[in-house]
Amino acid sequence: MFPIRFFVFLTLFALCGINASAQRQLVGQVVDADSGAPIPYVSIGIRGTESGTIADGGGHFAIQVDDQSATLDLSAIGYQSKALAASSWKSGETIALTPLAYQLNAVTVEAGRFDGPERLFGAKNENGRGPAIALGSPQLGAQIGSTIQFDRPTLIKRAGFVLNHAKGDSLLFRLNIYRMEGEEVGEQLLTENILVREKQRRGTFEIELAEYDLVLEGEVLFALEWLRDFDELGSKGITFDLAKTKRKFAGVYMTNSTTRPLRKMPVRAKYKPCFYLMGKQAL
Repeated sequence: MFPIRFFVFLTLFALCGINASAQRQLVGQVVDADSGAPIPYVSIGIRGTESGTIADGGGHFAIQVDDQSATLDLSAIGYQSKALAASSWKSGETIALTPLAYQLNAVTVEAGRFDGPERLFGAKNENGRGPAIALGSPQLGAQIGSTIQFDRPTLIKRAGFVLNHAKGDSLLFRLNIYRMEGEEVGEQLLTENILVREKQRRGTFEIELAEYDLVLEGEVLFALEWLRDFDELGSKGITFDLAKTKRKFAGVYMTNSTTRPLRKMPVRAKYKPCFYLMGKQAL
């Protein structure tokens, strides 16, 4: 007769085998359904979990799935989102996303309408000696954002942020601008990827946006999304300057995963990240 501990060992071994067989790495590439061109930096998330990843610049990705009944959600700026069942996935599969049909000339930038002085909207700490806030996750797709209010239509010329500290040799962010619906983050207002590729340094970074004819009104969220694998940096590898603001409770939003929505975070009263937009308001 076998001892009880032997049967316990066999049971545990069998369970481990079942779990290992359920795990599967899904590898693929995301392309444009019309042109066949790779789509860079697509967000891929496992529905109902905090697991997700970001495709690389060539649309390639790999993601570990523990449950074969899982559903993967794929999304990219300028494309229709897509859901796929992990059970039907073929290794090395190419996934095509359909471009969104944006209405051309939805916003007309009339000559002379935005000829006023250029203004800064948001917060900027000129001396760089204030407190800081960290991008609180080492995961691809982590975001940090700050709300900005426009009281009338404003033609955006540049976006900027002030970096307090960063480890590593280079930065790779995606700039996102969302419409705010009360305290909830709404739709993405950009129609294509706008990337920030810079050598790591402390100080002010600015991104030219004049070519996009971007007109904003009301409250928006200006966010930066991390697109590099920086596990070696730790959760405080990147920090941004905070600046004083007249608002008692500043609107700061974060997420640590491609599958989780941006949520408002508690921050020090009358401080907000040094994120800003430069633009000219309608006359």
